[in-house]
Amino acid sequence: MNLAFPTLLIFLLLLPGLFFINSYYKVESQDVNFAPISQRTGLAVLFSLILHFVLLWVLIYVISKPINPTIYIRLLSESNIPDLKLTQLVFLSIYIISSCFIAFFSGIVLRKLIINYKLDKKWKWLRFNNKWYYFFKAYDFRDEEPEFVEIFAMVNSANQCYVYRGILEEFYLDNKGNLDLLILSSAKRTLTGQLNTESNGDMPSNQIINSSFFHPIEGDYFLLKYPEIINLNIFFLSLSNLKNIYNESR
Repeated sequence: MNLAFPTLLIFLLLLPGLFFINSYYKVESQDVNFAPISQRTGLAVLFSLILHFVLLWVLIYVISKPINPTIYIRLLSESNIPDLKLTQLVFLSIYIISSCFIAFFSGIVLRKLIINYKLDKKWKWLRFNNKWYYFFKAYDFRDEEPEFVEIFAMVNSANQCYVYRGILEEFYLDNKGNLDLLILSSAKRTLTGQLNTESNGDMPSNQIINSSFFHPIEGDYFLLKYPEIINLNIFFLSLSNLKNIYNESR
């Protein structure tokens, strides 16, 4: 017998697991996980087996749907493919499509539960394989996620050293999971020479935040390539920080 059909059927039965993995590892429609393919594949297979067990249990013992497992077992064998009735083909198609939908939305719901209740803060094995995602959320430094992340980056350009500052809006990783691109809003810059001159070589963090010698960069967003950054300084700002900064500037 041609093994193409059993192989196709096995793939279709494992397809819900792939849908689950695709939605589980996404945050705001962006894949932020860099787990190895073997880990993703294993989790997809495990979820598919669990989902099929649950769905079949519901069909047989809750809905009381009569199912003849012999027919479907023979479909996976190497010989004697049974002639399926139209109703059986329709049932099999609906079952696979429904399981894919359930798997996809299960991944979304499970990830939202983990994020909203911060379960990955308590159990680190629930975390993405993405250190930058948790770093910029101050996951291991603060009890609550900061309202803003302010970036100070030193960049060497045309034999001059600049310091760029701005609010981190988004970041992107390369295909190896390394930080690749920072997107800043309210971006400003200054030469390090001017910074050192006006601060007399002593620049505490609160003076950096309140400094007025950064020149605004026109545009809505500023893209900063991480490989070009020499040094990176990060401030996690909460509402109380912003209130103190405002009071000090008055």
